[in-house]
Amino acid sequence: MEQDKKRSWSIGMAMEAAAQDNAAKKLTRNQVAWRAANEIPDGSYVNLGIGLPTTCANFMPEDREIVLHSENGILGVGPAPEPGTEDPELINASKDPITLVPGGSFFVHSDAFVMIRGGHIDLALLGAFEISETGDLANWTTENPKFPPGVGGAILELVYRRHRLGLAVADLEAGDMAG
Repeated sequence: MEQDKKRSWSIGMAMEAAAQDNAAKKLTRNQVAWRAANEIPDGSYVNLGIGLPTTCANFMPEDREIVLHSENGILGVGPAPEPGTEDPELINASKDPITLVPGGSFFVHSDAFVMIRGGHIDLALLGAFEISETGDLANWTTENPKFPPGVGGAILELVYRRHRLGLAVADLEAGDMAG
């Protein structure tokens, strides 16, 4: 009986240690965004999809000229504003407050799609709730008021176009997105 308790305790300790080791290997959302931003080539026009990809605007390499596009009609998206300086009328497709880089512009939402359809976007950086081992994307609504609705209007066009496609996805466990 005593030996079973010791064995059970050491298995539990080993499982806990393995879980902690696995958690240490996970990247944070900001680390994923930094990595994705640093993979973007100089001179690129990039659509930042809803969710994690919009965070990439905060980590753009200073030594590269990269123009960020938002499907709600913005070219020249900048990083998030300092707390307390947000403009409620200046938001990205995720409805997060943003800044505008010098020379940035606003245009009607439909022209954002014309840019996509016309092949004027070099890279689409998308988020996804789930990716299969064969690369299939799954997006759906969580019906959580903290998150924008599921599939955005541009995702099918962005995936269909013949430009580079990147995915920025957090490594989540079941239940991580709840509440």
